[in-house]
Amino acid sequence: MDVGNALREIREARLYRVLYGTFEVYCQERWAMRQQNADRLIRAAAVVEVVNPMGLTNVNERQARELTPLLDQPEKLQRAWEEASDDGAPTSHDGGFGRFTCHTHEPTETSRDS
Repeated sequence: MDVGNALREIREARLYRVLYGTFEVYCQERWAMRQQNADRLIRAAAVVEVVNPMGLTNVNERQARELTPLLDQPEKLQRAWEEASDDGAPTSHDGGFGRFTCHTHEPTETSRDS
């Protein structure tokens, strides 16, 4: 998550402008990374701050990425993490987050019609 936090700081403070015109160009030329990948790392770091503000639990980028749709709903994000963690640390490959993430979203028009 250190990378995501560093990229967020660089983007928010516009530190990339010293040598690069845009954050996108900075990511491409400095790190050979698409801006979308940098944004994904930044969002994952934000999730970790919500679910693990004191740094007591190891949360990896892949686990955090599964919860990024809930970033604008911190209480639901925290609840999804807690439910997925009830029987130990969740792993993203076991579907643990997907089932909780989808249940914490409000139903959409299409999901109500199903």
